[in-house]
Amino acid sequence: MIAGIRIASMAGAGAAATALLCAAASAAPPRLSIEATSDLRARGLSWSDGRASLRAGLDAPIADGFSLAGDLAALRGAPRHGGADAGLDLAARFRRNIDGWSLSATAARRLFLDARGQDYWELGAAAGRTIGPALLRATIHYAPDQNAIGGDNLHLGAEADVAIPGTAFTLFGGLGHSSGKTGDAARAARLRPDGAYFDWRLGAEHVHGPLALGLVYTDTSITHGRRRTGGTAEHASARLAGYARLDF
Repeated sequence: MIAGIRIASMAGAGAAATALLCAAASAAPPRLSIEATSDLRARGLSWSDGRASLRAGLDAPIADGFSLAGDLAALRGAPRHGGADAGLDLAARFRRNIDGWSLSATAARRLFLDARGQDYWELGAAAGRTIGPALLRATIHYAPDQNAIGGDNLHLGAEADVAIPGTAFTLFGGLGHSSGKTGDAARAARLRPDGAYFDWRLGAEHVHGPLALGLVYTDTSITHGRRRTGGTAEHASARLAGYARLDF
């Protein structure tokens, strides 16, 4: 286990995980994934201080369309999250298919273990549609005004996954934009190092049974000068990362 995690944080995380598993016991089997990556990135920013990371995720259906999810990842003491060794996302999700559209809504609590004052809430929604071999999605994520992120944060995104017919390969890409109101510039730089910025990614994945192997290129519009202003602004430049994932 990752050293240095606060006892109180572990107790809270353990209770939440137990509740998740108990709620899922009478529903469909949960889905588990385990992933190793050379750099854990979100919206073009490294969450693992530019280093390799391990993560595990659990999605447990509890009723028609509803599920509870947990995602634990090694953050490697990243300055972006106050030196946290690990991050734990706990989420409630609702999914529904309507007239060919896949709709979802999420409420998530992002916990940063062994780091004080870093936790925050975020809400999300997505709409997707399959057209031939392509899955197209539009996403929106909003974190209300909170001290931990120095204001509020809005991320708008567009994504596409395209399966290559007759192969086990999928190409994927996405474009996003982060913006928000700033109350504390130093804290807001945690999620928005340049105040507002664009991010983009392009990757390929090969699936064989439960194993997925992939490469993903990410970059942002954050200027070179801003990238060098401090810990939260580092690791926001172009990066090619590899990953391996097991899905159960």
